[in-house]
Amino acid sequence: MSSVDSKHRTGANPGADVAGNTAGDVAGGGPSGTGSDLRLSELFDQASSSLHRAVTALEPECLTGADAQKLYTSVVEVLRLATAAKLALATRIESSNIWRDAGHKNAASLIAETEGVGVGQAHSTLETGKALADAPETSEALRNGKLSE
Repeated sequence: MSSVDSKHRTGANPGADVAGNTAGDVAGGGPSGTGSDLRLSELFDQASSSLHRAVTALEPECLTGADAQKLYTSVVEVLRLATAAKLALATRIESSNIWRDAGHKNAASLIAETEGVGVGQAHSTLETGKALADAPETSEALRNGKLSE
């Protein structure tokens, strides 16, 4: 089997997507609730679909140890980036009060149900997300895939 290429963002703008668009370009830079939200949703749906395909195709026993290690590094980066998005979205769920509309007593309850975790873990997610608002350098490092939760 040939060597597996590990793909990492190495450009000058770590906030850019593969086409070089920044988050503002991707989301259209418009206010929340515009058609730009759909484009961002499509990006996450495509990423999820790609990851589903990759996991379905994964046959670890067919990989060399070096290839497994490279793929593991890529998976860690995906987890870190997903965590950055999760934390940012959790705090928005809380501040938007959508959890009330969904019949939950608090945001942690909705997040716990959505993620399939306990309410205590969901509270921890919310607290971490809120703490990042006061730590811009840490938040940036997380969004660049340099930190884990």
